[in-house]
Amino acid sequence: MPRSGKKLKYNEGDWFAVPLTNKQFALGLVARVDRNMHEILGYFFGEVFVAVPVLEQEPTYSPADAVLMGWVGERGIVYGTWPLVLRGHSIDKQKWPVPVFAQRDMVHPEMGTWLRYDNDQPSSMAPVEGQYVPWSEIAHLPKDGLYGHIALELRLSLILL
Repeated sequence: MPRSGKKLKYNEGDWFAVPLTNKQFALGLVARVDRNMHEILGYFFGEVFVAVPVLEQEPTYSPADAVLMGWVGERGIVYGTWPLVLRGHSIDKQKWPVPVFAQRDMVHPEMGTWLRYDNDQPSSMAPVEGQYVPWSEIAHLPKDGLYGHIALELRLSLILL
């Protein structure tokens, strides 16, 4: 928790550093906020930094540059373990859309469901559309679900290190 004992505030468009298991950092972008569920939709990028990056301007990344996209609990940000590195930029929701996610059927793993969320009022608990299809058709999509902040650190570390 920050030294003041207060939770940090954040907004869509804020950039933050995610600690990796080797004490290095990756960048994340708050693409959407669901304050009721205390979670964010984050885009996470592959560049690895030896220390918390200092950003003076918005990075030139695009959604295609993300190595991971997903819903994650806000604790890493609000308690300061994911330092905010650039604030105050609004987000273009057309440039940074809520992606279509895939959810694998645990009983029939050859099948799955693609899930679409509202681009303006997303919530990880309320997809607005979905369809049950062969897994091979949707395996390339980001996986649906909610990461805890530490689970996301581990997943991102596995991808990048």
